[in-house]
Amino acid sequence: MILLGVALGLRWRPPVPPAVILLAAPEALVLAERGPALLAPLLGAGLLLVAELSYWSLEFTTPGRTGARLRVRLSLRLASMAVAGALVGWLVLEVGGLSATGTLDLTMFGAAAVLAILALAAILVRSAVQGTPSSR
Repeated sequence: MILLGVALGLRWRPPVPPAVILLAAPEALVLAERGPALLAPLLGAGLLLVAELSYWSLEFTTPGRTGARLRVRLSLRLASMAVAGALVGWLVLEVGGLSATGTLDLTMFGAAAVLAILALAAILVRSAVQGTPSSR
């Protein structure tokens, strides 16, 4: 958290990704020890918000640089990405849990569902990246 605060205070971008990784590290160790938890997707959505809002604070430095409508649109897009990411994460955990304990048919269905979810996530990420202010 200190590294992220220093990076934002100095308006220096390179430390932001390592800072977010350090924020996730304790939970990652717990997940590695105990296995996936239902709150893991919520943590992932929170980390997405921390990373995006950190970059936004570095990017939108002057008050009149972007209009209020653009900020509202970007905020709604970010919120929808976080919610969709958490839902996709929970769905992957649930489908993965089903396929681990089921028959061959259920396992094949689980694998196909996970692939479909990952394809949907890739499409969402691609559309989100194309719509971010830094890609314009």
